[in-house]
Amino acid sequence: MGGKEWRIEQKSAFGVDSKLTVAGGQRYTDFDLVASKELGYVVYKDNEAYALQNNIYLRWDLKFSYTINGKKATQKWYIDLQNLTNRKNLYMRTLIPVTGNIGEVKQIGFFPNINYQLTF
Repeated sequence: MGGKEWRIEQKSAFGVDSKLTVAGGQRYTDFDLVASKELGYVVYKDNEAYALQNNIYLRWDLKFSYTINGKKATQKWYIDLQNLTNRKNLYMRTLIPVTGNIGEVKQIGFFPNINYQLTF
């Protein structure tokens, strides 16, 4: 995607930036639950390496900014709306070998980020 900036006055501007990320589901190897329980550490099914695939990764970010350019410094305020779709994409799978419990660690959902930046 990209962004656009509009001049408001000679030394100030308003900007909008957008980014859409779509990626194919990452491939992964399943856990060998029996061997993991017996050995006490994570063992993978190497004979089925990368046979499984996660769902697609989707994330849309949108940022609004206001910039003032001074003689010795530039000030920028922005609101960065990260992951507007609130999709909790899969980060990784975990296994507790002793119990055989499989868990999933998800990425953060919607996250509004408000910032002030001073550059001199």
